Amino acid sequence: MRLKKTLFFMLACFFVFVSQTSAQSIIREQDRQIRDRETRELEVTEKVPVEKLDFILEYGAWVFADYRNYKNLDNDRELEDWIKDRYTIDTRVWGSGTYYQLLMLYGRLKNVYTWLPNVSSDYTGIKDDFEGPVVDVLYGLVFLHDRYNIPLSLKVGRQFLTLGSGIAYSDIHDGIELGYIPGRGFGIRGFISKTKEFDDNIDISVPGYKDENRRFFFAVEAHYAAVHDVAFAYVLVQRDRSHECPTDPTQNYTYNSEYLGLGIAGERPLFAYWAEGIKEFGKSYTDASRTELAVKDVDAWAFDVGAKLTPDFYSHPILEAEIAYGSGDKDRISVTDTVGGNINGRDTNFLYFGIFDAGYTMAPRLSNLFIYRIGLSLKPLEFIPYVGNNFAVGSRIYVYQKAQKEGGIYDVEASEPSPDVGEELDFFVHWKVYENLYFTLRYGVFFPGAAYPRGIREKSKFLYVQTRMTF
Repeated sequence: MRLKKTLFFMLACFFVFVSQTSAQSIIREQDRQIRDRETRELEVTEKVPVEKLDFILEYGAWVFADYRNYKNLDNDRELEDWIKDRYTIDTRVWGSGTYYQLLMLYGRLKNVYTWLPNVSSDYTGIKDDFEGPVVDVLYGLVFLHDRYNIPLSLKVGRQFLTLGSGIAYSDIHDGIELGYIPGRGFGIRGFISKTKEFDDNIDISVPGYKDENRRFFFAVEAHYAAVHDVAFAYVLVQRDRSHECPTDPTQNYTYNSEYLGLGIAGERPLFAYWAEGIKEFGKSYTDASRTELAVKDVDAWAFDVGAKLTPDFYSHPILEAEIAYGSGDKDRISVTDTVGGNINGRDTNFLYFGIFDAGYTMAPRLSNLFIYRIGLSLKPLEFIPYVGNNFAVGSRIYVYQKAQKEGGIYDVEASEPSPDVGEELDFFVHWKVYENLYFTLRYGVFFPGAAYPRGIREKSKFLYVQTRMTF
């Protein structure tokens, strides 16, 4: 009887650990997607002034104030939610100086305050956290076209870098970027970058992964733009120089990868489309806790294809459809980690360093998944002056299916050998209240499928409300 009780207790502790790890992973990916949206919104502050004056000085501030509510991210109503409510105030102060349309200096500081008033009884993290001020972006840009008619640009410093649509690579890193745009629609750019100091490692099985992520990136991208369409191709090389703390003599965590991407996108008055394919090569190590330690070839790929219709009648609806795929590995439990990773043959899991927006609540990575999405948004209040064109509502439906039914996905709880991961229904409201005041509401419900064990198929929910002010 005592043995049965002990086994039951150990099993219960295991499921609590897995559920908490799963919820933390989902929240971490939700945060990455939110940060990426904010970074892309802030790009408007980095535009080079069109006025040809001797010196132009610009500055301002953005404040993101948001509230997030999490419910059943572990898909188990009997288990207490790890985090229930979260408040964040994110302040960005920026400034830029442009000299003779030749040199631009841009800097942005970030201050983030996070308050977690409602967490689980076994929560061990920080409830009140203040990060900042830290350097968010800081770079110098030299562009020789306007003044000397030389089609070259050079950007050095901490900057937002992305390739293609941003799936393979998209982040704020320290780097050097060189651009060459000779005209007639053709352009080429290349950069060398590294992760920022104290970034977390994408592989959380690495000892000391917190604040320890040393990866270097080398990339070249070429594009050709016609009147309505643009085609692009890129090569990305990623080299892992992360350290272990403490050192693990039984496991090698190094993951080196290369990516070849091809894509095309276009936009017409009533129609837009996009398509991108990515092939991944590289080397990874097997999980020594489950098999003999060995180096294996990475052989993975992904694609994303979508289109939208924008008919020109009342409410200006936007109809969207998208299919995305990231290959998986049937041996893997985790799609990002070495421990729980590949154990046999080639590593066919698609691991990337960018962003794919795949739903508010589940927020999965594009690894071992087919993702199908349809969406509709419109402006229902167009008849109201000064409001209708600035107010939009919409909804999206996602369907998730495993590519390798035996393998894991980003949510490690989806451990059953079934392709049916589930569906998600999202809603959103975007409202530009005034010229410098924006309101956003996002709400999503995820319905787990047969890939989840029977005891943890409760629907999960995520609510996100943000007010953005600019000065």
